[in-house]
Parts: sequence; C-alpha cells; structure tokens
Amino acid sequence: METEPDYGVAILIGLCASLVLALLTVAYLSVARLNRQLLQANAKLADQSLRDGLTGLYNRKFLDEKLAACLSLCQREQLPLTLAMLDLDYFKQLNDMHGHMFGDHCLRQFAVLLQQHFQRPTDFLIRFGGEEFVLISVGVDEAAMAKLIQEFINGVAEHLMTLDQQQSHCSVSVGWLCQIPQQDHQVAQWLAQVDAALYQAKANGRNGAVNARSVDAKMA
Repeated sequence: METEPDYGVAILIGLCASLVLALLTVAYLSVARLNRQLLQANAKLADQSLRDGLTGLYNRKFLDEKLAACLSLCQREQLPLTLAMLDLDYFKQLNDMHGHMFGDHCLRQFAVLLQQHFQRPTDFLIRFGGEEFVLISVGVDEAAMAKLIQEFINGVAEHLMTLDQQQSHCSVSVGWLCQIPQQDHQVAQWLAQVDAALYQAKANGRNGAVNARSVDAKMA
C-alpha cells in the first residue's frame, strides 16, 4: 500500500526556507546600508579634514596636495594653470577697530564672494591662513583670468560688510600667475612667484592685482 506524500511537511519546510531567506535578505540589506553609511561618514570626515573651520573653504593641507596634482596635469595635458594669492587689505586695522567677531564675519563673507565668483568645477578655493586666500584654476587662459580677477577685486570693493550695527568696506590685493607650466616647473617656484607678485600689489597701493609674469619681466 502506497504512502501518500505528506504535503503539510513539505509546505512547512517551504515556509521555513522562505522565512530564512527573507531574514538573510533583511540582514544583508542592513549590513549593506550600514557599510554605505560608514563609507559616507568616512568620506565626510576626510573632506572635513581638508576644510577650514571658519570659512568652509579648503585648507592648507588641501593646497599642498591639489596644487602639485594640478601642476602635473597641466604639464601633461598642456593646459593653462592659474595660481593666485588674495590678501584682504588692512585686515589688522579692521580687527582692531571693529573687533574679532566682525573680522571673522568679513572673512566668511569674503569666502562667499570667492565662491560666487569662481564657480567652475576646476576652480579650487583655499584659506591659506589669516586673511590670505589662494585660488587654483585649470583651463582658463591668461586674458580671461585677468578679467575675472579684476571683476572680483571690483566686487569686493563694492560689497559692504555688515554685522549688526557694524559696517565696513574692504579691498583685496592679488598676486597671480597664469600660464601653461613648463616640464621643469615646481610647486615651490610657482608659490614664490605669486607671493612676490602679491607683495608688489601691496607696494603698488593695494586694491589691485599684479601678474607675476610682469614682476619677472622687471627683474630680468
């Protein structure tokens, strides 16, 4: 006499298997979500380590890494590279007159103006230290960059820095260099040239820009 199949047991086994599979799927998705959140958190921490706490711009550590990478890229691809140092004029006097809270506010506002003016994906803005900032830009030729920098200088001069009842106009001096870098150019060389141009812009009366190539020509 044949024994009839026990369909109840088979159904129970199937249900158990489905439940185990569902639990494993939920566990896998939970682990995947946690891993994704961990990666996002790590990426955020890594980005924060390269950011200036006051302005939100990149910091000096980022400059050291990015400038070398951009220089190498422009040498390899024969692209124009811009390096500019921008320094708020008479910032110590502004701090002494209005206080450090207003000075910090001006630095933050200056950072906002930079971000509004230099928005290309290959524009990198850095707070170098104190009231000094740096722009690294790839792919913009010298004539176009000269116009952009002058427009920014004008924009800063026209902008009224305001915090509560305190107000002040600011100006900025800029030393900059834009060219297709030669194969033997080094980061330190570019920084020194731009720093000398910034010094000349200050000596010229501030609120203006000096191209490092013109400084080199005078020294030649």
